[in-house]
Amino acid sequence: NMVRLYTQNSSISELISDTNELSEMAAQGE
Repeated sequence: NMVRLYTQNSSISELISDTNELSEMAAQGE
């Protein structure tokens, strides 16, 4: 259970990081 929760949290963190990077790229494009 803890391992699964940790894996889910890691995935969410990576997803947020990717989203932030895309937002920065979009901002630079404008």
